[in-house]
Amino acid sequence: MTVVRLASKHQLKCWLKILGSKPTCKAPANVEVVWPNIIHGFCASQRVDPATLLRGLTPEALKDGFTRPAVEAKANEALAERDPVAAAVDLFDRGLYFQCNFEPNTEVESFPCQTLMIVKAARPGSHICEAARGLTDTSRTGLLMLGKAGLGTKFHVDRTQAENVAFSVIHKPKGKAKGKRDGSQAHFVLARWWFVHPHVAPKFAEFVRDSLHHADGLQEFMPKPEHWEHMLAFGSQNAIDGRDVVIVLNQGPGDIVMVPPGWPHAVSNVMPCCKLAWDHYDPRYLATYSAVHRDVASPLFRGDTVGDDYMAIGPTVTQGIEQAC
Repeated sequence: MTVVRLASKHQLKCWLKILGSKPTCKAPANVEVVWPNIIHGFCASQRVDPATLLRGLTPEALKDGFTRPAVEAKANEALAERDPVAAAVDLFDRGLYFQCNFEPNTEVESFPCQTLMIVKAARPGSHICEAARGLTDTSRTGLLMLGKAGLGTKFHVDRTQAENVAFSVIHKPKGKAKGKRDGSQAHFVLARWWFVHPHVAPKFAEFVRDSLHHADGLQEFMPKPEHWEHMLAFGSQNAIDGRDVVIVLNQGPGDIVMVPPGWPHAVSNVMPCCKLAWDHYDPRYLATYSAVHRDVASPLFRGDTVGDDYMAIGPTVTQGIEQAC
């Protein structure tokens, strides 16, 4: 197998220097910034029953999906009483947010496994690191998220490229809630994404702390409707090359959101939905991954699980550099 050279020796030395330096909490400089994007209607906009989503996951995975402190006690009690899938669906109906990792397996007939394999196969960029580029992808698992409107993921940052596809969930709401439309009757918003440009991430964290009165900055911060106008104003006032640095993307059924490395982001469900997500490497952005881990992720989200090097950026980039030289 031929190993492809990834960069010049000067660039390789720069990457190693970044990997070996301490977090600065400064805007990452001299690295290429990839902007968030969305592909509308990439998958069929099917509706999925919660039980169908969760069937095929192990009891351990179902339990792990409810391990956050606010819901762990309720989940442990419910999952111990009866069928784990039925209990997990009941917890979803009661308004708890489910999130767990799973590994795609051709032998397991489950919606998450089969769908993730099909979508990743149709997204060749997800496998670029395996195509003789001298990199090992440590993230071979997928992430399943399931929750009602108003729930979601607080601000965090991905070290590498990530992709996320959403599906509508069949549920039995109290009353007759109508879906919020976006453009046409065939496409409606399932989830709202907030992105912050990595070059202004430290400044935005100060803004959240001082102006939005969230003492921990971006740590554990979920935007509320009363924050939206102020966040968008910050984005326009700090524009880079004429582009706002706070971006909102509305994700509908079958839409794939492409999450670039280093952009702090939060996701809030507008309607009950499930999302499947996965991470992958792209050799063109090794320096970006290193700078993101040093200057954005570690300083701004320290003390949380997202502050850990869960994608093994250090050893993976080092391995890629060694194999490319």
